[in-house]
Formats: sequence, C-alpha cells, structure tokens
Amino acid sequence: MKVLFRTGCWLCLLLSPLTKAESDQAIIWAATDLPGVYRLNTDATPAQLEGFIGDLQNYLFAHLADTFQLEPVAMLIPRIERELRARDNVCTGILLRTAEREQYLHFSLPYMVIPTPQIVMSSTGWAKLGQPERHSLEDLVNNPALVGLRVNHRAYGRLIDQYLDSATGPIINVTGSANAMRMLAGGRADYLIEYPMVISELLGEQADTLRFVTITHSPPFMNLAISCSQSEQGAAFIAAVNAQLPTLVRDPVYKALNLDAAPRQLQADLDDIYLQQVISVQR
Repeated sequence: MKVLFRTGCWLCLLLSPLTKAESDQAIIWAATDLPGVYRLNTDATPAQLEGFIGDLQNYLFAHLADTFQLEPVAMLIPRIERELRARDNVCTGILLRTAEREQYLHFSLPYMVIPTPQIVMSSTGWAKLGQPERHSLEDLVNNPALVGLRVNHRAYGRLIDQYLDSATGPIINVTGSANAMRMLAGGRADYLIEYPMVISELLGEQADTLRFVTITHSPPFMNLAISCSQSEQGAAFIAAVNAQLPTLVRDPVYKALNLDAAPRQLQADLDDIYLQQVISVQR
C-alpha cells in the first residue's frame, strides 16, 4: 500500500485517483473548510490541503511509512462526526478531544497547539460592557442585553462549550465562521467566540471595526490530536502517527509550521506551551 498524500515537497499534496475497491481499503481523511486556516483545495490538480493546519498535516503525512492509502474528502463537521461513527476507515485532525468523542474515537498524541478562542465583539457590544480587555464568559452569555453568535457544530474546549450550552442570553446559531464574521461586522450581533488564527485570516480591512476580549480564566492554548474511527484500521493509523510524533515535533520545520498558526504576538507564548504540551508529553 502507499501513502496517497506523498509529496515531492512538503507543500504539495499528491493525490492519485482510487478505484472503488481501493477506496474501500483507504483511510478517508476528513478535511473541513476553516477559512484561511484549513481547506481541501479540490480545484487544484492534484488536490491540496492548504492553510496553517493543512501545511502541518502535509508535513506529517510525508513522514509516515508507506503503509496506508489516504483519500482526502472535504466535509462539513456534522458529516465528519457521522462518518467517524458509521465507518471503520475515517480519520481527521480537527476535532477537539472530549469525553463524548473518546467513547467512539481513537486519539493520537498531541500533534499541534493552537491559541484558545477569544471573544470578538462589535464596537457597540464592547461599549455596552465598558470596553474591557478581559471578561467573564459566564457573564457574557447570560447578559440579556447582548446578542451572541455561535457557529453550529463547533467545539471550543470543555469549559467554553459548557457556558455556551447553558447560556440564557440570546444567541443566534449560524453555519460557518465566515457567515458569523459578516453578521458581526454588519452589526447584527454583539459578540462571537472564535479562534485567533481564524480571526486573523477572515477580518482583513474590517479588523478595526471589531474588538477582541480575552476570556477570563481561559487557558491561552489547547492541543489538537489526530482522531480515527474505533477500528483496527483506525488504531493502526493512530499507532503509526504516534510512532513518528516524538521525533517529528522536534523538527524545526514542523515546529515552525505550528507557530504559524498563531498571531505573531502570541507566538512566543505558544513556543513555551509547545514545549510543555507537545514535546514533553512525547519524551
């Protein structure tokens, strides 16, 4: 078998067409669209994983042994979760590890660290709160005077998800971060919870119209792991990834790719956390 993500250079994702029989044996790599951060470019020939996360995954796949066939498929997160439950040969690299997901997924060691979400506010909403630099998420989501936005089927970490799930203030559920940003910039809501790496790519010239507030008591970073269906095939792929990570995470190129996932002002802190939460775990 061969790795279909094999590259001539780490930026290129070479994809050969699969027959149905081959596809049945391949690991389906589920990718989703996080604007500016992660996407499967199906218009390219061959298809390419792109963005901060895509570049790092390309580098990881290029270092796996020639044992697996990987077939990339673009999916929305709800479909990714359905496919992971329904099939034995699906893996992804964008789902956070939660107690619920541990019941039906195998998870690898941490393969990257990303900044945790921040509160993104309209100027009007920010003024209503007294223009804070930090704010309690519990107070925010239970404030009846503020209208929030929540991207469907997104996880932001256990604590943040718990507050959003129990919110009593008005929250509008939307599809996709790009839609949420447009609504916020257009004055249709007061706040949104989002990852800094997504914000930095989506805002463009609208950056000056929005305000960023740190969530009180929120850890500044979280780690991501590869996850696969709980099957022999999924377990084998996780084992192969885990075998490479202790060496790979010390690779200067791999580490630099991870640092690119953070705005420049957060990269020094991310470097410290990367040492603690990725390298130290894999000694």
